Amino acid sequence: MDGVQKSIDEDDFDVKIDFEKGFVGRENELNELHKAWERHRIFGIFGLRSVGKSRLVKEFFKRYKPEDAVVIQIDMKMLPDVVSLYAIICASLGLQINQQSEETAILIHQIVRFICTTTERHFIFFFDNTEDFQDIKGESVRDSFSTFCSSLIRQCKHVTVFISSTSRLPLTHLGEVYYSYEVLPLKQTETRQLLKNVTAGIELGEYVDTLANLSEGLPLLILMIGSELTEDGGLITPKDMVEFLLTCRLRALSRDFYPEEDRVADVYQKFLDRLDDVYKKSLIILEYIPGTFNADQAKQMLDFNTDESVKEQTLVPIRRRHVLNYDHTTGRFSIQGILRECLSTFYIIENIPEIREKYIKTFSTVMTNISKRMNTSEYASASAEFTVEQPNLRKLLIEVQYTTQDNYHFFIEMATTCTGMIEHFMSGNGEIFLQTVSKGCRHVWPG
Repeated sequence: MDGVQKSIDEDDFDVKIDFEKGFVGRENELNELHKAWERHRIFGIFGLRSVGKSRLVKEFFKRYKPEDAVVIQIDMKMLPDVVSLYAIICASLGLQINQQSEETAILIHQIVRFICTTTERHFIFFFDNTEDFQDIKGESVRDSFSTFCSSLIRQCKHVTVFISSTSRLPLTHLGEVYYSYEVLPLKQTETRQLLKNVTAGIELGEYVDTLANLSEGLPLLILMIGSELTEDGGLITPKDMVEFLLTCRLRALSRDFYPEEDRVADVYQKFLDRLDDVYKKSLIILEYIPGTFNADQAKQMLDFNTDESVKEQTLVPIRRRHVLNYDHTTGRFSIQGILRECLSTFYIIENIPEIREKYIKTFSTVMTNISKRMNTSEYASASAEFTVEQPNLRKLLIEVQYTTQDNYHFFIEMATTCTGMIEHFMSGNGEIFLQTVSKGCRHVWPG
């Protein structure tokens, strides 16, 4: 059975860097998985593309896998169909069956029966990069894979299953044996450490925090930044790198001499292209909002009747594919920065005047509501809300350049109701906004 052991060197990302030199951070994540190990038998490890899901599982196996356990890892992004998956498992187990059979239920039964009756060894199945089997290859493939995982857990006591994906596999019917864990970007301290590791010999100096922030805690971005800084003996300085990332991050980390699977722009554009068209169109519209947003604002931008309907039909499905972030404390959604750049670079909003009208209507209401509360006992909550909405409201001021007869009254009400707040908290664009409204919005916006 020694031949069953499979390599687990593949990660979510394929940048050719030696990860074995040191695993950085993720101590909380590893501890959580370790605590769940005794109580759960199937682990769903989910998260944004290239956030480090596979690397986390690999490190977990390295630290906590029982010595006598047999790990079977299969990178499912390479498989054309579910029959190929079962054929590989059979080959790994040395199980002779008809690999040309299209009866997947029979294949599942034979594999599960073989594992349950022929050995007492502990098997750990690691199905890596399973998103295609959930989102693209069809309902029958998704259901077959789900049935296989469920059968392994229910019928084989000495089996544990790990699944990594950008989409959540619906396995909640397995109850308490199922453990779902979302892998988030690295924390700031972890980002700094990984950045220093991959730029060994390069003095980052005062630019280390800026570089860390611009990488967003995403290992792929950190590794590509490190590659740029160490290429050609450090020809690109940290200062240069900061400038490149601020002005052309996608292009700087996606140069032609990198393999396509390592280019940041290609990786995340393909990730976004996985979305169904209806979700993708909604996300493109939501990207018009520069800051975070709540369900009510999304409802108005996307023409839904209720907060519940926009959540159920759009926000939650997109969130489950880890394209939207959600803050449970504030109840607000956001789009990861690198995804936002891809959306604005590679996709075009249809009917931009209509979307702009919705934006002006939605956020002029937000601004007037905050302003009215600024001089009342609700000042503290209004001030806190203004801080959160500030990116959205600053864009709103710039929208005055697109004034039409249909939206002019929104700007008039803002100029009348919100003058004090605009002058006090939104200098610069605020002054131009007030001047423009006072002139009847007839001049061309500067710049």
